[in-house]
Amino acid sequence: MKILYICRVFSGLSNSIKDKKWQPTGVPTIYKIIEKIDSLSFSSKFIFTDWISNENKTSLNLKVNKKIKLKGLKSEILLVSGLFFGNLFIRSKTMKLFIELKRQLSILFSVIKFNPDIVYVDRANLISGAICARLFRKKVILRIMGIYPSMWEILDSKNFFNIFLKWCLKSSFSLVICTEDGSGGMQWMNKALNNSVRRTSLLNGVDVSNSKEKEKVLLKKISKNKINILFKGRLEKIKGCYQFINGISYLDEKTKKKINVIMIGTGSEEKELLKLVEQKELKNIFFHIKNVPHKNIFLYHDISHIYVSLNQAGNLSNSNLECFKAGLCSVIPVERKKNFCDINIKKYFNKNDLIRIPWKNQEKELSYVLKFLINNRSKIKFYSKNIHEKSKKVLYSWNKRVNKELKLLKEIYEN
Repeated sequence: MKILYICRVFSGLSNSIKDKKWQPTGVPTIYKIIEKIDSLSFSSKFIFTDWISNENKTSLNLKVNKKIKLKGLKSEILLVSGLFFGNLFIRSKTMKLFIELKRQLSILFSVIKFNPDIVYVDRANLISGAICARLFRKKVILRIMGIYPSMWEILDSKNFFNIFLKWCLKSSFSLVICTEDGSGGMQWMNKALNNSVRRTSLLNGVDVSNSKEKEKVLLKKISKNKINILFKGRLEKIKGCYQFINGISYLDEKTKKKINVIMIGTGSEEKELLKLVEQKELKNIFFHIKNVPHKNIFLYHDISHIYVSLNQAGNLSNSNLECFKAGLCSVIPVERKKNFCDINIKKYFNKNDLIRIPWKNQEKELSYVLKFLINNRSKIKFYSKNIHEKSKKVLYSWNKRVNKELKLLKEIYEN
C-alpha cells in the first residue's frame, strides 16, 4: 500500500520544520497519524502545504517548494510554498489565484509521480482531494477536524467560490473522517457530502504522559496553596477566551485572592487578551504560557483544580478530553441547537460529570459557578472524581484511536 498524506502546515508543525526535528505541538489528531503511517513498512510520502493567513503571512515564508527530511521521521516531506516567487502583491486576488494554481500543480505532479493507492487530505486541501477523486479516480480519504461555523455557512451560500467548494465536497470520496468534538460533525456531513460516501465521526484519543521534564521556573511561581484555574487552546474569539477573562474579573477581591489563573496558548487575540488582563487588574494572579510541548502539558493538569472551556464550536476537543481524563473539575457551556453544538456530549458525560453553564449572561454565570467551587472544595473533588471515573469508560488511548483509523485506511485499500 502506498499512501500520500497531504495537510497544511499547522502552527504545531512549523517549529518542527524550522528546527528540522520532529517535535510537534498541538494537533495530535494530525501528528499521531503521521507518526503511525511513517512507522509502518508500506511506502508513504507527506506533503505539507503552507497557506496565507488572515494577516497575509505564511507559517514558513517559503518562496519555492522544498523537499526535506526531519530527524525523527523516515519519510520524505515536500513543503509546498504559500507564496508565488515572493510576497509582492500578496493581497491581490489575481496573485492568490496564481498561488492556488501553483499549489494544485505541485500536488498533482506528486500524485502522478508517486501514484499512491490512497490519497489522504485535510480540509485545507479539499480541492486537491476533489481533483484526485473526480479526475484521477483515486481512493481519497478526507479528514475533517471538527466543524467551524463558517463550514455551515458554506452550505447555504450563493457565493461562487462556496458553490465550487460544495461541488468539491460532493466528490466521490472513499471515506470522510470527522473528529467528534461536539461541533455537529455527523449532522454537517449528512448535509454536505454525497449520499453514497462513507463517513464516520471519531473521538480523539487521550494519553497520560510520564514525562519527567518540568518547566521548573514557571511552576515554582504558581502557588500550590491556591486553587488553580486552567484555560488552554488557541487564543481566538471562537474559543471564548474573552468571556473567560471577563468571568474571572467578576469575582470579588476576596475570592480572587484564593486563585491562580493559568492560560496556555497563542493566537491572533493574544495581545488584546493580555491588555484585557491588565485592564481588569488580574495580572498578579494571571500566568500566560505560550507554547508547551504536548508531552509536558500534563504538568499543568497536575497542578490545576478547575478547567474552563467556553469553545463556541464544540467541547469534546482534544484539549478538553485530556482534562476530563486527568480528572479536572470541568466547566463547559450547555448544548446549543444551532449547528448541533455539543448535542452529542450527553452520549458520553452526564450532569454529575461536567458542570454546564448557559450561553446567556455566560460571563456572570461563570463567575457564580467559580465562586461556588472555590468556596466549596468538596464539590471540586466530587466533579473531579466523577469525570475521572467516567473518562476511564468512554475514552481510549491514542494508540487504539490511531489503530482504528489505520484499520479504516486498510479497509479502503482492500476494497
